[in-house]
Amino acid sequence: MVGSITLLCAVLSLQSSAVPASQGLAASTSHEPRGHLSWVDATFLAARIRAERGIEAEPVLGMARERPEPLAVVPIGAHVRAEVRTALAFWRMADAARRDGIELQVTSGFRSQPEQAALFDLYRRGRGPLASRPGRSNHQSGHALDLETRSPRVRKWLKRHAEDYGFYRTVPSERWHFEYWGRGG
Repeated sequence: MVGSITLLCAVLSLQSSAVPASQGLAASTSHEPRGHLSWVDATFLAARIRAERGIEAEPVLGMARERPEPLAVVPIGAHVRAEVRTALAFWRMADAARRDGIELQVTSGFRSQPEQAALFDLYRRGRGPLASRPGRSNHQSGHALDLETRSPRVRKWLKRHAEDYGFYRTVPSERWHFEYWGRGG
């Protein structure tokens, strides 16, 4: 674990943080994930997830507003990863849904630049689903999740409760696409 945390610190320290480390974790996670997460706070969240769930965070290079952005991502489902703040919010929301008899399933989360480029290429050739150009998808920032919404019960639950956990539908034509921006949008 120490090696993973050290690597995560090194990668994330390359970014300029919008939230000074001196302001601590509360400032960076108080419903405002749009800004950069300091390496100190990302490391703290990664360690918290490791301690609480036994899941290792992975340092990756994502994209935000067409610019490279170091991120810490964790697996949140089979072959699906999300940025650490998004993952924590999703797990809170999924736990609440489960208490109401609803099982939330994630079908897509964080995508690397090559993954987004491949998906966009398939879309352009008429062989894949709608996809944003590489660098423009919020899947690359780790904030976007595609949820399984074929069940009317799941859709109804999400419509009533997703915003309570900081998730918003940002693409009107995609009922499955939710982005974590914290409470208050």
